[in-house]
Amino acid sequence: MNTIVAKLPTTVAEWDETRKGSITRTDNDRVEDLHRKLITNEQYQGYLAAYSDGEAVEGSMATDNVFAAQMIRNKAIEAGDSKIARLKAHTIVRCLNVVLKRYRLSRKERANMIGGVIVPQENNGE
Repeated sequence: MNTIVAKLPTTVAEWDETRKGSITRTDNDRVEDLHRKLITNEQYQGYLAAYSDGEAVEGSMATDNVFAAQMIRNKAIEAGDSKIARLKAHTIVRCLNVVLKRYRLSRKERANMIGGVIVPQENNGE
């Protein structure tokens, strides 16, 4: 019985041609890359640390989010990522929130943690 088996591609370009779906990175992915570059920056950490307005650097978590977004935008400019550099601060904040949820470290999740473990709210948070 003769069976014809497709040969594997031998170059990256050939692999790319056969790939299903898009290989385009989303804004969330790009913001995550920039976030990872800023993780060790103490000022950036400060803007992300609060889980209530009273703890926020600028007195409001929403304002801290905008300052963190500005730092991400500046890092995007420095890294030559013009796509993220052109985004509105609000859009960067939304992407950053997605990134933080990827790590289970959103402000809401951290507010519900004890010893690094998420504690379920009573009555489903109502």
